[in-house]
Amino acid sequence: FQATVKNLFEYLQNHATGLIFLDKVQLFDDYLMSHSANVCYLSMLLGMKLDWYLVEERRNLENWRAKEVITLGLGCLLHDVGKTRVPKEILDKPGRLTEAEMEEIKRHPVYGFEMVRGKVPPSAAMVVLNHHQRWDGTGYPDQVDPATGERRPPLAGKRIHVFGRLATIADVFDATTSKRVYSDAKPSVQALAEILRYNRGFFDPVVERAFFEVMPAFPIGQIVRLNNGFEAAVVDFNPAAPCQPNVKPIRYPDGAPCCYPDDREIDLAETHELQIESVGGVDVRPYLFRAPFGAAAATSATT
Repeated sequence: FQATVKNLFEYLQNHATGLIFLDKVQLFDDYLMSHSANVCYLSMLLGMKLDWYLVEERRNLENWRAKEVITLGLGCLLHDVGKTRVPKEILDKPGRLTEAEMEEIKRHPVYGFEMVRGKVPPSAAMVVLNHHQRWDGTGYPDQVDPATGERRPPLAGKRIHVFGRLATIADVFDATTSKRVYSDAKPSVQALAEILRYNRGFFDPVVERAFFEVMPAFPIGQIVRLNNGFEAAVVDFNPAAPCQPNVKPIRYPDGAPCCYPDDREIDLAETHELQIESVGGVDVRPYLFRAPFGAAAATSATT
């Protein structure tokens, strides 16, 4: 993965246009830059896991080129560049948006596409245009016939470029786990649970399945509280039991540091009387879920 990131930065250094747009994002808003970088990271990680799927979906290209994710990363870095044309008072409004304000927000993929079209590779530009298209056709923007100007329904299913399908779920997840002017950041487990509960049909099933394999409900290093009162650090991720990671106790219920033998690693999937109760003071028990796609998940397609 490090080599892929290095290649992306080398691409940016050698193509000034991409850096110009990236500077525009950075100067406009720190959150927008941070969000774009996170979506880039998640999408490229997902793309590398699904290299076989990229080859399948981009059959017009040679295999090595089809699974290359540099332009995916570029598109994700720029996916929200169109928001630089949306008034900041709308983007930063803490209350409920009016219908007109929401319509303006929904124009940002088109604004961004108009900005980057012809200046970055087409597959990167399609990420900018398609990152709010939904698998079930409920996304935005509408299509517009270039000849007649007639508006048509948004894209759906495999009519959405595969890079856009990867970016969509990364975009939703990072937005949910980030602090905004109108909402607090949610723990990863809550964001994933809400994707399962409220966003069904939004995402390419292959992409969604793989995302749940690469994105832990409790990231390694996260401090959690168990239902026995102990604080513990997450030390491993098990996709077959995403809400039952391996943890290492670090504090007794009274706050004293743990020591051997009490600080030995615990596999929560094998210790059924224990579960994670809270993260950062947030009760996460309502969001604990079982592996949604089975233990094998997307890796079965590669074996």
